[in-house]
Amino acid sequence: MKVMRIVRIIIFFSIAVIGSNIMRFNLLRTDELFNYWPVWSRALIIPLQSFGVFIGSLIAIYLLRKKRNTTNSLWGSSQKWSLIMALIPILLFGIIGVENGKGINEHYLGIIISIGLLIYCIFEEYGWRGYLEDELIGEEEWKRVLIISVLWYLWHLSFINNSSIIFNLKFFGILLIGTWGMGKVIQSTKSVLSVSCFHMIYNILILRMGYLFEVSEYKKILIIGICVIGWVMVVKIWEKEQESNS
Repeated sequence: MKVMRIVRIIIFFSIAVIGSNIMRFNLLRTDELFNYWPVWSRALIIPLQSFGVFIGSLIAIYLLRKKRNTTNSLWGSSQKWSLIMALIPILLFGIIGVENGKGINEHYLGIIISIGLLIYCIFEEYGWRGYLEDELIGEEEWKRVLIISVLWYLWHLSFINNSSIIFNLKFFGILLIGTWGMGKVIQSTKSVLSVSCFHMIYNILILRMGYLFEVSEYKKILIIGICVIGWVMVVKIWEKEQESNS
């Protein structure tokens, strides 16, 4: 790879790791601030954990644009279809609701949490797909997928909380498959928002915040199932629309 490409990637990754994991591991004790705020405000913690990736990507994209035009953006080739994809999980969470023991309206809380999850995924995807997929244009697919997957895995620092080799191999495998699949989506749509929606699948599966709120496994599977069907349909229509306009 070219020297400046490596420099940009190092700058991006350094900011991503430092910025995000300060929040993820609560090194600044910011979580305690939410003890004085309404319970629903804890959903705001979610996006903070990927904020470093977002900042790092913006800086790296700025540097990349000094060399050439970039192709990926928040809306990609269609603001309409990007927004429709984003609205699907928000509406579903609002309709189905999120149980809690604090007397908060389940449907209202569902909307707040889904928006928090989506913002988290957007922040992450600006880096892994929005920036890196663009930065690595021209590389062979296997190499591009492997580089992004390794960086994505290392950023999580999962081996700190769980040193199990089996766990980390499984986790890396999930990221490898996700990188390949979401890479296909952003290559088609050029939309960070579209891949952020697919990123939500994993985050919905692991969603919980202690005793504050919980989403049953049944609800998670229902939401994910409807979302995936809806998203795939939108992407297919989106691709056909692009073909007819070209």
